[in-house]
Amino acid sequence: MGGIGSIDASTQDRIRDTIKVVLAAFLEQYQKSYGKVLLENARTMDVKRKRNELLASSKLPPLSMCSLAAERRLTSRPRFISKGNIMSGKLTKRGAKHKNWLERHFVVRPDFRIDYFESEASYEAGQKPKGTIVPCGYSLCEDDARHSRLAQMAGKMDSVCEDLPPLCPMPEHTFELHHETRRCYYISAPNLEEKRRWIEVFRYCVWNCRNYTSDDPVAVR
Repeated sequence: MGGIGSIDASTQDRIRDTIKVVLAAFLEQYQKSYGKVLLENARTMDVKRKRNELLASSKLPPLSMCSLAAERRLTSRPRFISKGNIMSGKLTKRGAKHKNWLERHFVVRPDFRIDYFESEASYEAGQKPKGTIVPCGYSLCEDDARHSRLAQMAGKMDSVCEDLPPLCPMPEHTFELHHETRRCYYISAPNLEEKRRWIEVFRYCVWNCRNYTSDDPVAVR
């Protein structure tokens, strides 16, 4: 049985060429994958920094449960019982169908669900809410995160953001309740101070709210 020396020169050249093609393809995919990992690590570090800043400045009860979506952990959840609504006030919400912006009266319930009414008068009159947000599983985006998500998607498709259609601008002081599979809510506050207050409360609800009527002990603890 002969070794590689018994292979003729033309066959050896073809083998070397094949190895070069395989290595070139591997290197290209490796660089893309490695770059994505670096970006994800950078985002994770930024999320941790924002979380620490939030906990340091939070006026809510000191909760290790105030967490951003990038760090979801299965931990025991202390029961929080409130005899009244946690917060209420006027915010502007973007519609799901027509994408128009309408002022709504938001009421954060003791069970951490969020109702919104056509007006404060309709709420006081006991009318049904226009809608209810069950924030379990959502995350809070303080700024417009659509561009970063599109850029991430474009990177996965080996495209560039310039090839994508432009996004409609959001009103000032807009934040987002984001979910990977459910409806996302875009909400605008009247000023920066109100935006921060509502984000703080919404994030508190995201952690505490129970998921519909699930009997899964992980979902209700």
